Amino acid sequence: MDSKTVLKNIGISMLMKPVSMVLNLIYTPLVLGYLGDIKYGIWAIILNIISWINYFDVGIGNGLRNKLSEKISLNDHEGANKYVSTAYLSTSFISSIFFIIIVLVWCLFDFSDFFNLQVADENTNAIIAISVCFVCVNFVLSLSKTSAYAIQQPGMISVVGVVGQALQIVTILIVSKLFSPSLLVVAIMYGTISLIESIVLYLIITHHRTYLVPRLKNASKEYFKPLITLGLGFFVLQICSLVLNTTDNLLISNLYGSAAVTPYDIVYKVFYMSVQVHGIIIMPIWSAYTAAAAQKDMGWIKNTMKRLNQVTVLISAGVIIGIFVFKPFARIWLHKDLEYSNTLILIIAIYMIATMIGNSYSSFLCGVGHIKASVIISGIGAVINIPCSIYFSRDCGMGQVGIILGSLVVMMISVFVLPAISYKWISQKSKEWGCET
Repeated sequence: MDSKTVLKNIGISMLMKPVSMVLNLIYTPLVLGYLGDIKYGIWAIILNIISWINYFDVGIGNGLRNKLSEKISLNDHEGANKYVSTAYLSTSFISSIFFIIIVLVWCLFDFSDFFNLQVADENTNAIIAISVCFVCVNFVLSLSKTSAYAIQQPGMISVVGVVGQALQIVTILIVSKLFSPSLLVVAIMYGTISLIESIVLYLIITHHRTYLVPRLKNASKEYFKPLITLGLGFFVLQICSLVLNTTDNLLISNLYGSAAVTPYDIVYKVFYMSVQVHGIIIMPIWSAYTAAAAQKDMGWIKNTMKRLNQVTVLISAGVIIGIFVFKPFARIWLHKDLEYSNTLILIIAIYMIATMIGNSYSSFLCGVGHIKASVIISGIGAVINIPCSIYFSRDCGMGQVGIILGSLVVMMISVFVLPAISYKWISQKSKEWGCET
Protein backbone atom coordinates (compact mmCIF):
# COMPACT_ATOMS: atom_id res chain seq x y z
CA MET A 1 0.00 0.00 0.00
CA ASP A 2 1.23 3.50 -0.87
CA SER A 3 0.51 5.00 2.54
CA LYS A 4 2.39 8.20 1.69
CA THR A 5 0.04 8.95 -1.21
CA VAL A 6 -3.02 8.32 0.96
CA LEU A 7 -1.71 10.48 3.82
CA LYS A 8 -0.63 13.26 1.44
CA ASN A 9 -4.10 13.50 -0.09
CA ILE A 10 -5.82 13.32 3.28
CA GLY A 11 -3.54 16.16 4.33
CA ILE A 12 -4.49 18.26 1.29
CA SER A 13 -8.17 17.53 1.85
CA MET A 14 -7.91 18.39 5.55
CA LEU A 15 -6.12 21.62 4.67
CA MET A 16 -8.86 22.55 2.23
CA LYS A 17 -11.73 21.60 4.56
CA PRO A 18 -11.37 24.54 7.01
CA VAL A 19 -11.25 26.86 4.01
CA SER A 20 -14.33 25.16 2.58
CA MET A 21 -16.19 25.46 5.88
CA VAL A 22 -15.37 29.16 6.18
CA LEU A 23 -16.52 29.75 2.61
CA ASN A 24 -19.74 27.85 3.32
CA LEU A 25 -20.32 29.92 6.42
CA ILE A 26 -19.95 33.05 4.29
CA TYR A 27 -22.08 31.75 1.43
CA THR A 28 -25.14 30.55 3.38
CA PRO A 29 -26.14 33.89 4.97
CA LEU A 30 -25.53 35.62 1.63
CA VAL A 31 -28.00 33.31 -0.12
CA LEU A 32 -30.44 33.49 2.79
CA GLY A 33 -30.22 37.28 2.81
CA TYR A 34 -30.73 37.44 -0.96
CA LEU A 35 -33.63 34.96 -1.23
CA GLY A 36 -35.36 35.44 2.14
CA ASP A 37 -36.69 32.70 4.44
CA ILE A 38 -39.40 31.32 2.16
CA LYS A 39 -37.40 31.21 -1.08
CA TYR A 40 -34.34 29.89 0.74
CA GLY A 41 -36.47 27.02 2.08
CA ILE A 42 -37.69 26.31 -1.46
CA TRP A 43 -34.13 26.39 -2.80
CA ALA A 44 -33.02 23.92 -0.11
CA ILE A 45 -35.79 21.57 -1.26
CA ILE A 46 -34.84 22.00 -4.93
CA LEU A 47 -31.23 21.09 -4.08
CA ASN A 48 -32.52 17.94 -2.39
CA ILE A 49 -34.61 17.04 -5.41
CA ILE A 50 -31.88 17.50 -8.02
CA SER A 51 -29.40 15.62 -5.83
CA TRP A 52 -31.53 12.52 -6.41
CA ILE A 53 -30.17 12.22 -9.94
CA ASN A 54 -26.68 11.55 -8.62
CA TYR A 55 -28.00 8.42 -6.94
CA PHE A 56 -29.48 6.93 -10.10
CA ASP A 57 -26.39 5.70 -11.94
CA VAL A 58 -27.40 2.14 -11.02
CA GLY A 59 -24.21 1.98 -8.96
CA ILE A 60 -21.97 2.38 -12.04
CA GLY A 61 -19.88 5.10 -10.39
CA ASN A 62 -19.03 3.04 -7.31
CA GLY A 63 -18.59 -0.09 -9.41
CA LEU A 64 -16.13 1.83 -11.57
CA ARG A 65 -14.28 3.05 -8.50
CA ASN A 66 -13.56 -0.47 -7.25
CA LYS A 67 -12.75 -1.92 -10.70
CA LEU A 68 -10.56 1.05 -11.60
CA SER A 69 -8.68 0.77 -8.31
CA GLU A 70 -8.05 -2.92 -8.98
CA LYS A 71 -6.83 -2.35 -12.56
CA ILE A 72 -4.55 0.52 -11.58
CA SER A 73 -3.05 -1.47 -8.68
CA LEU A 74 -2.23 -4.19 -11.26
CA ASN A 75 -0.91 -1.57 -13.74
CA ASP A 76 -3.50 -2.63 -16.32
CA HIS A 77 -4.17 0.73 -18.00
CA GLU A 78 -5.87 -0.80 -21.02
CA GLY A 79 -8.42 -2.55 -18.84
CA ALA A 80 -8.85 0.63 -16.80
CA ASN A 81 -9.68 2.62 -19.94
CA LYS A 82 -12.26 0.07 -21.04
CA TYR A 83 -14.03 0.39 -17.71
CA VAL A 84 -13.83 4.19 -17.85
CA SER A 85 -15.15 4.33 -21.43
CA THR A 86 -18.00 1.95 -20.65
CA ALA A 87 -18.96 3.92 -17.54
CA TYR A 88 -19.07 7.26 -19.38
CA LEU A 89 -21.21 5.88 -22.21
CA SER A 90 -23.60 4.18 -19.78
CA THR A 91 -24.07 7.22 -17.56
CA SER A 92 -24.60 9.47 -20.61
CA PHE A 93 -27.49 7.25 -21.69
CA ILE A 94 -28.95 7.08 -18.17
CA SER A 95 -28.60 10.83 -17.73
CA SER A 96 -30.53 11.58 -20.93
CA ILE A 97 -33.35 9.22 -19.96
CA PHE A 98 -33.67 10.65 -16.48
CA PHE A 99 -33.77 14.23 -17.69
CA ILE A 100 -36.77 13.47 -19.88
CA ILE A 101 -38.58 11.38 -17.26
CA ILE A 102 -38.04 13.72 -14.30
CA VAL A 103 -39.09 16.89 -16.13
CA LEU A 104 -42.19 15.28 -17.67
CA VAL A 105 -43.33 13.59 -14.45
CA TRP A 106 -42.71 16.71 -12.37
CA CYS A 107 -44.79 18.90 -14.68
CA LEU A 108 -47.57 16.36 -15.31
CA PHE A 109 -48.20 15.64 -11.64
CA ASP A 110 -47.55 19.22 -10.47
CA PHE A 111 -45.18 18.28 -7.64
CA SER A 112 -44.36 21.96 -7.09
CA ASP A 113 -47.82 22.38 -5.59
CA PHE A 114 -47.61 19.11 -3.63
CA PHE A 115 -44.36 20.16 -1.89
CA ASN A 116 -45.56 23.74 -1.31
CA LEU A 117 -42.93 25.19 -3.65
CA GLN A 118 -45.16 27.73 -5.40
CA VAL A 119 -44.38 31.43 -5.12
CA ALA A 120 -46.20 34.20 -6.97
CA ASP A 121 -43.24 35.64 -8.88
CA GLU A 122 -41.44 32.40 -9.81
CA ASN A 123 -42.05 29.51 -12.21
CA THR A 124 -40.76 26.64 -10.10
CA ASN A 125 -41.36 24.07 -12.85
CA ALA A 126 -38.99 25.97 -15.14
CA ILE A 127 -36.45 26.27 -12.33
CA ILE A 128 -36.62 22.53 -11.69
CA ALA A 129 -36.14 21.82 -15.44
CA ILE A 130 -33.07 24.08 -15.65
CA SER A 131 -31.57 22.67 -12.47
CA VAL A 132 -32.15 19.09 -13.64
CA CYS A 133 -30.47 19.88 -16.98
CA PHE A 134 -27.32 21.13 -15.25
CA VAL A 135 -27.26 18.18 -12.85
CA CYS A 136 -27.68 15.63 -15.66
CA VAL A 137 -24.61 17.01 -17.46
CA ASN A 138 -22.65 17.02 -14.19
CA PHE A 139 -23.94 13.49 -13.56
CA VAL A 140 -21.73 12.29 -16.43
CA LEU A 141 -18.75 14.55 -15.76
CA SER A 142 -18.75 13.60 -12.06
CA LEU A 143 -17.11 10.32 -13.06
CA SER A 144 -13.90 12.32 -12.95
CA LYS A 145 -14.36 12.35 -9.16
CA THR A 146 -14.63 8.58 -9.22
CA SER A 147 -11.38 8.43 -11.18
CA ALA A 148 -9.70 10.78 -8.71
CA TYR A 149 -10.64 8.54 -5.79
CA ALA A 150 -9.51 5.43 -7.69
CA ILE A 151 -6.05 6.88 -8.28
CA GLN A 152 -6.03 8.05 -4.63
CA GLN A 153 -5.93 11.73 -5.53
CA PRO A 154 -8.98 13.15 -3.68
CA GLY A 155 -6.97 16.25 -2.81
CA MET A 156 -7.66 17.48 -6.34
CA ILE A 157 -11.39 17.29 -5.69
CA SER A 158 -11.03 19.37 -2.52
CA VAL A 159 -8.97 22.08 -4.20
CA VAL A 160 -11.32 22.41 -7.18
CA GLY A 161 -14.31 22.41 -4.81
CA VAL A 162 -12.88 25.26 -2.74
CA VAL A 163 -12.24 27.33 -5.87
CA GLY A 164 -15.84 26.67 -6.93
CA GLN A 165 -17.14 27.80 -3.52
CA ALA A 166 -15.16 31.02 -3.76
CA LEU A 167 -16.63 31.61 -7.20
CA GLN A 168 -20.13 31.00 -5.79
CA ILE A 169 -19.58 33.70 -3.16
CA VAL A 170 -18.28 36.25 -5.65
CA THR A 171 -21.16 35.50 -7.99
CA ILE A 172 -23.90 35.77 -5.33
CA LEU A 173 -22.48 39.12 -4.24
CA ILE A 174 -22.72 40.38 -7.82
CA VAL A 175 -26.14 38.82 -8.39
CA SER A 176 -27.60 40.38 -5.23
CA LYS A 177 -26.64 43.83 -6.53
CA LEU A 178 -28.01 43.31 -10.03
CA PHE A 179 -31.20 41.26 -9.54
CA SER A 180 -34.17 41.20 -7.17
CA PRO A 181 -34.55 37.95 -5.18
CA SER A 182 -34.85 35.20 -7.80
CA LEU A 183 -34.67 31.43 -7.54
CA LEU A 184 -34.12 31.26 -11.30
CA VAL A 185 -30.97 33.38 -11.07
CA VAL A 186 -29.62 31.29 -8.18
CA ALA A 187 -30.37 28.06 -10.06
CA ILE A 188 -28.50 29.24 -13.17
CA MET A 189 -25.58 30.52 -11.08
CA TYR A 190 -25.32 27.30 -9.07
CA GLY A 191 -25.59 25.05 -12.12
CA THR A 192 -23.07 26.97 -14.20
CA ILE A 193 -20.41 27.03 -11.50
CA SER A 194 -20.93 23.34 -10.72
CA LEU A 195 -20.45 22.60 -14.43
CA ILE A 196 -17.23 24.62 -14.50
CA GLU A 197 -15.93 22.67 -11.49
CA SER A 198 -16.62 19.34 -13.20
CA ILE A 199 -14.90 20.37 -16.43
CA VAL A 200 -11.82 21.69 -14.63
CA LEU A 201 -11.51 18.54 -12.51
CA TYR A 202 -11.85 16.35 -15.61
CA LEU A 203 -9.06 18.25 -17.37
CA ILE A 204 -6.78 17.94 -14.33
CA ILE A 205 -7.45 14.22 -13.82
CA THR A 206 -6.92 13.27 -17.47
CA HIS A 207 -3.76 15.38 -17.91
CA HIS A 208 -0.89 12.89 -18.35
CA ARG A 209 -3.37 10.05 -17.64
CA THR A 210 -4.67 9.13 -21.08
CA TYR A 211 -6.13 5.88 -19.77
CA LEU A 212 -8.74 7.97 -17.91
CA VAL A 213 -9.94 9.64 -21.13
CA PRO A 214 -13.09 7.81 -22.33
CA ARG A 215 -12.97 6.38 -25.85
CA LEU A 216 -16.18 5.25 -27.54
CA LYS A 217 -14.44 2.34 -29.29
CA ASN A 218 -13.35 0.93 -25.91
CA ALA A 219 -16.86 0.90 -24.43
CA SER A 220 -18.05 -2.69 -24.23
CA LYS A 221 -20.92 -4.81 -22.95
CA GLU A 222 -18.28 -7.17 -21.61
CA TYR A 223 -17.06 -4.47 -19.23
CA PHE A 224 -20.53 -3.15 -18.45
CA LYS A 225 -21.58 -6.43 -16.85
CA PRO A 226 -18.88 -6.40 -14.09
CA LEU A 227 -19.67 -2.73 -13.42
CA ILE A 228 -23.38 -3.33 -13.07
CA THR A 229 -22.97 -6.62 -11.18
CA LEU A 230 -20.82 -4.97 -8.53
CA GLY A 231 -22.67 -1.69 -8.86
CA LEU A 232 -26.20 -2.98 -8.21
CA GLY A 233 -25.40 -3.46 -4.55
CA PHE A 234 -24.00 0.05 -4.40
CA PHE A 235 -27.12 1.29 -6.21
CA VAL A 236 -29.37 -0.11 -3.49
CA LEU A 237 -27.17 1.58 -0.88
CA GLN A 238 -27.42 4.85 -2.83
CA ILE A 239 -31.21 4.69 -2.99
CA CYS A 240 -31.39 3.99 0.72
CA SER A 241 -29.04 6.90 1.37
CA LEU A 242 -31.32 9.03 -0.81
CA VAL A 243 -34.31 8.19 1.39
CA LEU A 244 -32.37 8.87 4.59
CA ASN A 245 -30.63 12.09 3.57
CA THR A 246 -32.95 13.96 1.20
CA THR A 247 -36.52 13.34 2.33
CA ASP A 248 -36.51 15.26 5.62
CA ASN A 249 -36.86 18.69 4.02
CA LEU A 250 -39.61 17.41 1.73
CA LEU A 251 -41.56 15.99 4.67
CA ILE A 252 -41.21 19.23 6.63
CA SER A 253 -42.33 21.29 3.65
CA ASN A 254 -45.31 19.02 3.02
CA LEU A 255 -46.41 18.94 6.68
CA TYR A 256 -45.48 22.43 7.87
CA GLY A 257 -44.71 24.61 4.82
CA SER A 258 -41.47 25.64 3.07
CA ALA A 259 -40.68 28.38 5.62
CA ALA A 260 -40.31 25.68 8.31
CA VAL A 261 -37.51 24.11 6.29
CA THR A 262 -35.14 27.05 6.80
CA PRO A 263 -34.29 26.70 10.55
CA TYR A 264 -34.12 22.90 10.22
CA ASP A 265 -31.82 23.18 7.20
CA ILE A 266 -29.54 25.63 9.01
CA VAL A 267 -29.08 23.35 12.03
CA TYR A 268 -28.58 20.31 9.80
CA LYS A 269 -26.09 22.14 7.58
CA VAL A 270 -23.92 23.30 10.50
CA PHE A 271 -23.66 19.88 12.17
CA TYR A 272 -23.30 18.13 8.82
CA MET A 273 -19.91 19.81 8.54
CA SER A 274 -18.64 17.19 10.98
CA VAL A 275 -19.74 14.44 8.59
CA GLN A 276 -18.05 16.28 5.72
CA VAL A 277 -14.76 16.53 7.63
CA HIS A 278 -15.04 12.86 8.50
CA GLY A 279 -15.88 12.04 4.88
CA ILE A 280 -12.73 13.74 3.62
CA ILE A 281 -10.74 11.20 5.60
CA ILE A 282 -12.70 8.04 4.80
CA MET A 283 -13.34 8.65 1.09
CA PRO A 284 -9.74 8.06 -0.07
CA ILE A 285 -9.48 5.18 2.40
CA TRP A 286 -12.26 3.36 0.50
CA SER A 287 -10.07 2.81 -2.58
CA ALA A 288 -7.07 2.13 -0.34
CA TYR A 289 -9.06 -0.65 1.33
CA THR A 290 -9.77 -2.09 -2.13
CA ALA A 291 -6.07 -2.11 -3.03
CA ALA A 292 -5.07 -3.49 0.38
CA ALA A 293 -7.57 -6.35 0.07
CA ALA A 294 -6.25 -7.15 -3.41
CA GLN A 295 -2.73 -7.32 -1.92
CA LYS A 296 -3.94 -9.19 1.21
CA ASP A 297 -2.38 -6.54 3.46
CA MET A 298 -4.37 -7.23 6.63
CA GLY A 299 -1.94 -5.36 8.88
CA TRP A 300 -2.59 -2.12 7.03
CA ILE A 301 -6.37 -2.69 7.12
CA LYS A 302 -6.42 -3.24 10.89
CA ASN A 303 -4.19 -0.27 11.69
CA THR A 304 -6.18 2.01 9.41
CA MET A 305 -9.52 1.00 10.93
CA LYS A 306 -8.14 1.63 14.44
CA ARG A 307 -6.97 5.11 13.46
CA LEU A 308 -10.26 5.94 11.77
CA ASN A 309 -12.14 5.00 14.95
CA GLN A 310 -9.93 7.41 16.89
CA VAL A 311 -10.67 10.15 14.36
CA THR A 312 -14.41 9.48 14.68
CA VAL A 313 -14.22 9.88 18.46
CA LEU A 314 -12.30 13.13 18.12
CA ILE A 315 -14.75 14.67 15.64
CA SER A 316 -17.70 13.46 17.75
CA ALA A 317 -16.29 15.40 20.70
CA GLY A 318 -16.39 18.51 18.52
CA VAL A 319 -20.03 17.80 17.67
CA ILE A 320 -20.91 17.60 21.37
CA ILE A 321 -19.29 20.98 21.96
CA GLY A 322 -21.28 22.33 19.03
CA ILE A 323 -24.55 21.55 20.81
CA PHE A 324 -23.78 24.20 23.42
CA VAL A 325 -22.43 26.91 21.12
CA PHE A 326 -24.79 26.56 18.15
CA LYS A 327 -27.37 29.22 19.04
CA PRO A 328 -24.96 32.11 19.72
CA PHE A 329 -22.90 31.02 16.72
CA ALA A 330 -25.96 30.99 14.44
CA ARG A 331 -27.06 34.43 15.67
CA ILE A 332 -23.68 35.94 14.80
CA TRP A 333 -23.34 33.94 11.58
CA LEU A 334 -26.73 34.73 10.04
CA HIS A 335 -27.18 38.20 11.54
CA LYS A 336 -30.73 37.23 12.47
CA ASP A 337 -32.63 35.08 14.97
CA LEU A 338 -34.46 31.93 13.91
CA GLU A 339 -36.34 29.57 16.21
CA TYR A 340 -34.27 26.48 16.99
CA SER A 341 -35.57 23.82 19.35
CA ASN A 342 -32.95 22.61 21.83
CA THR A 343 -34.20 19.08 21.26
CA LEU A 344 -33.81 19.50 17.49
CA ILE A 345 -30.19 20.59 17.94
CA LEU A 346 -29.47 17.63 20.25
CA ILE A 347 -31.07 14.99 18.01
CA ILE A 348 -29.39 16.30 14.86
CA ALA A 349 -26.02 16.26 16.66
CA ILE A 350 -26.54 12.64 17.77
CA TYR A 351 -27.65 11.74 14.25
CA MET A 352 -24.41 13.13 12.79
CA ILE A 353 -22.30 11.11 15.25
CA ALA A 354 -24.24 7.98 14.32
CA THR A 355 -23.77 8.78 10.64
CA MET A 356 -20.00 9.04 11.03
CA ILE A 357 -19.83 5.68 12.79
CA GLY A 358 -21.97 4.04 10.12
CA ASN A 359 -19.99 5.66 7.30
CA SER A 360 -16.67 4.43 8.68
CA TYR A 361 -17.69 0.79 8.52
CA SER A 362 -19.81 1.15 5.39
CA SER A 363 -16.78 2.61 3.59
CA PHE A 364 -14.68 -0.37 4.68
CA LEU A 365 -17.25 -2.93 3.54
CA CYS A 366 -17.74 -1.14 0.21
CA GLY A 367 -14.00 -0.98 -0.31
CA VAL A 368 -13.54 -4.71 0.14
CA GLY A 369 -16.66 -5.49 -1.91
CA HIS A 370 -18.53 -7.09 1.01
CA ILE A 371 -21.80 -5.18 0.83
CA LYS A 372 -24.60 -7.76 0.94
CA ALA A 373 -25.40 -7.21 4.62
CA SER A 374 -25.13 -3.44 4.18
CA VAL A 375 -27.64 -3.62 1.35
CA ILE A 376 -30.12 -5.57 3.50
CA ILE A 377 -29.75 -3.20 6.45
CA SER A 378 -30.07 -0.13 4.24
CA GLY A 379 -33.12 -1.60 2.51
CA ILE A 380 -34.86 -2.12 5.84
CA GLY A 381 -33.93 1.40 6.89
CA ALA A 382 -35.25 2.94 3.68
CA VAL A 383 -38.60 1.20 4.11
CA ILE A 384 -39.17 2.30 7.72
CA ASN A 385 -37.55 5.76 7.63
CA ILE A 386 -40.42 7.84 6.25
CA PRO A 387 -43.16 6.06 8.26
CA CYS A 388 -41.07 6.51 11.43
CA SER A 389 -40.47 10.19 10.71
CA ILE A 390 -44.15 10.84 10.02
CA TYR A 391 -45.18 8.90 13.13
CA PHE A 392 -42.87 10.82 15.46
CA SER A 393 -43.54 14.16 13.80
CA ARG A 394 -47.28 14.13 13.20
CA ASP A 395 -48.78 11.37 15.33
CA CYS A 396 -46.59 12.00 18.39
CA GLY A 397 -46.77 15.79 17.91
CA MET A 398 -42.99 16.24 17.85
CA GLY A 399 -42.90 18.43 14.73
CA GLN A 400 -39.50 18.90 13.08
CA VAL A 401 -37.78 16.94 15.87
CA GLY A 402 -39.82 13.88 14.95
CA ILE A 403 -38.54 14.02 11.36
CA ILE A 404 -34.89 13.68 12.31
CA LEU A 405 -35.69 11.28 15.17
CA GLY A 406 -37.14 8.85 12.62
CA SER A 407 -33.90 9.05 10.65
CA LEU A 408 -31.85 8.52 13.81
CA VAL A 409 -33.77 5.36 14.73
CA VAL A 410 -32.94 3.95 11.29
CA MET A 411 -29.29 5.00 11.47
CA MET A 412 -28.79 3.22 14.80
CA ILE A 413 -29.26 -0.12 13.03
CA SER A 414 -26.09 0.54 11.02
CA VAL A 415 -24.24 1.74 14.11
CA PHE A 416 -24.65 -1.63 15.83
CA VAL A 417 -24.65 -4.06 12.91
CA LEU A 418 -22.00 -2.79 10.46
CA PRO A 419 -19.06 -2.89 12.94
CA ALA A 420 -19.94 -6.50 13.83
CA ILE A 421 -19.98 -7.49 10.16
CA SER A 422 -16.71 -5.66 9.48
CA TYR A 423 -14.79 -7.35 12.30
CA LYS A 424 -16.23 -10.73 11.31
CA TRP A 425 -14.87 -10.20 7.77
CA ILE A 426 -11.46 -9.23 9.16
CA SER A 427 -11.38 -12.35 11.35
CA GLN A 428 -12.30 -14.65 8.47
CA LYS A 429 -9.83 -13.11 6.01
CA SER A 430 -7.05 -13.11 8.60
CA LYS A 431 -7.40 -16.90 8.82
CA GLU A 432 -7.61 -17.33 5.04
CA TRP A 433 -4.56 -15.16 4.42
CA GLY A 434 -2.56 -16.73 7.26
CA CYS A 435 -2.44 -13.50 9.30
CA GLU A 436 -2.58 -13.18 13.06
CA THR A 437 -6.08 -12.32 14.37
